[in-house]
Parts: sequence; C-alpha cells; structure tokens
Amino acid sequence: MTGAGSGLGAALARMYSAEGAYVCLLGRTRSKLEKVSQQLGNESSIYEVDVTSKQSVKRISEKWGKE
Repeated sequence: MTGAGSGLGAALARMYSAEGAYVCLLGRTRSKLEKVSQQLGNESSIYEVDVTSKQSVKRISEKWGKE
C-alpha cells in the first residue's frame, strides 16, 4: 500500500492489519512508515519508495523479486 506513512494510506493499513492481513507499507519517509508499523497488530514490511521516481520503483521491484 503506497502512501502508508500518513492519512488514508495509514488508516487503510491499520484497518487491513486489524482484519488479519499482512501489510506492506510503502512510502517516502521511513520514520513515518516505522511509526505506522508499530501501531499494527500484525507483522508488516516497510519499503521506502518514491512512486514518482522510476529508479525508486525499479529498485523496489527488483528487491521484491529476490525475496
């Protein structure tokens, strides 16, 4: 879920986590993502990414392919 560090993205992450989903938090600011992650009831993954940058998205896509 992109934009998970605040606002609607963070609210949706909390809601899905409360429903038992494993949530992947994506956003530009790691500290914000970590704060949201600490509020979740389930495990989550954090990926620092700027979706307006092709290089940033490519880096995360390649990382996912290796996990």
